[in-house]
Amino acid sequence: MFTQLIGALAALAVGVLPIFVFTGNPTMFLSAKAMIMVLGGTFAVFMLANPKRYIKITLNSFGVLFKTPLDRNDALAKEIAAFLAATRGHPSLIKLNFSKIKDPFFRTSVGLIAEGIPPEQISRILQNQIRTDHHHYELSSQVLQSLSKYPPALGLLATVLAMVGILEAMGSGAMGIAGLGPSMGAGLVATFYGILLSNLVLSPLGENLAARGALDLRRKQLISSVINAVASKQSMLVVEEVLNTLLEKRDQIRFVTEGTDLAAKATEEAGKSDESDSVQETSSAESRRSA
Repeated sequence: MFTQLIGALAALAVGVLPIFVFTGNPTMFLSAKAMIMVLGGTFAVFMLANPKRYIKITLNSFGVLFKTPLDRNDALAKEIAAFLAATRGHPSLIKLNFSKIKDPFFRTSVGLIAEGIPPEQISRILQNQIRTDHHHYELSSQVLQSLSKYPPALGLLATVLAMVGILEAMGSGAMGIAGLGPSMGAGLVATFYGILLSNLVLSPLGENLAARGALDLRRKQLISSVINAVASKQSMLVVEEVLNTLLEKRDQIRFVTEGTDLAAKATEEAGKSDESDSVQETSSAESRRSA
């Protein structure tokens, strides 16, 4: 989020400061006609060029732009390692620690194991979900990248229309040489808007979504690999290696040995939970017999 904020401020500076540096009348850039032509035209192209489903996916993707992209998987690795150290692949411990998981995709994946779904089906479900999510990122990125080529053309179109009006006014004698320069400058404002919108807004946002999609894909592939190993009842040492081979060396975690205390604590909690359930079942049975 911090890098996006810096980028937005830099883009704003690049777009606004030159107006005060290179022009003597910055207010001439406040053109409602130019804004309507460029922004309205871009919106019209967006609606005409994309089916309803693409429009909905792209609009929903804007919410992702304001979230912090996880360039590293260290936090996720710690969460996975803590969960595996606490559960050791035991179904009862998995159910006990399920509510503690923060990552949505990891929680969903663990839920499949808790429900007793076969490993082959779990693998297919996760891969389908990963492909769908990544497709949404790619689709949104492609829509914005494609849309970025239209604003400059729309700005140029507005400029051409302004030039036609200027030439017509000059021909009829309504405009003299003194008014030619300011009128042409006002006509070029739309081109300025189009270039700005294309190169400092739409194109960077499209590339940002593509980068986030790649990070999201890597995170979910990491989770999927670990979940498939756990669902297949692989040893925790194998699961640990599966996790670490997908991480950078600085993020690798040895939870098989380091997580012993956490696992013991989770086992104790699970035992208490089982005893509590047993007591409740016994009490219920006695109540039914007495009734």
